[in-house]
Amino acid sequence: RHTRLRTVTGVQTCALPICGGQNQGEASSPAIPLPKNAGKITFTFSHLLVIEGGTAFDQLNLQVATAGGGYNDWATVWSKSDPTLLGNWASEAVDLSQFAGQKVRLRFFFNTIDAVANDTAGVFIDDVVLTATGATLDANGNGKADTCETDPDGDGIPSSKDNCWLDANP
Repeated sequence: RHTRLRTVTGVQTCALPICGGQNQGEASSPAIPLPKNAGKITFTFSHLLVIEGGTAFDQLNLQVATAGGGYNDWATVWSKSDPTLLGNWASEAVDLSQFAGQKVRLRFFFNTIDAVANDTAGVFIDDVVLTATGATLDANGNGKADTCETDPDGDGIPSSKDNCWLDANP
């Protein structure tokens, strides 16, 4: 199951070589129900950092907010500003098992921290995948496997029931 990032805010375009001021931006997901019975929940992605070197500046964070907090309290679960990775794609795997059984929103949040040396291309994210191992997906929490429901996530778009062992195929 793939969920695309839906909100991108704070993106600034400027003419090189000078991009004045502190810059920040984010890309966030819609609410995602995480299964409560998962053995492990992992969020993987690739990133390319074309940013200012130094660990104190130009930080990329992966943050999580839960429905219980009204999706307002963002907790940083991963952070990177490592200059050794500059200009090279790197892959990351972040364990989100602590959020099992909750609805969460994920966001990438980038902040230059300062107004110096902000004339680079920035941050690129790709290959975003969320996996839950050892779990039966139950998006609406009604105890019935999603494969046995016509609209498990309640978005009004019927899903195929073809994989449900309880229902005969049409």
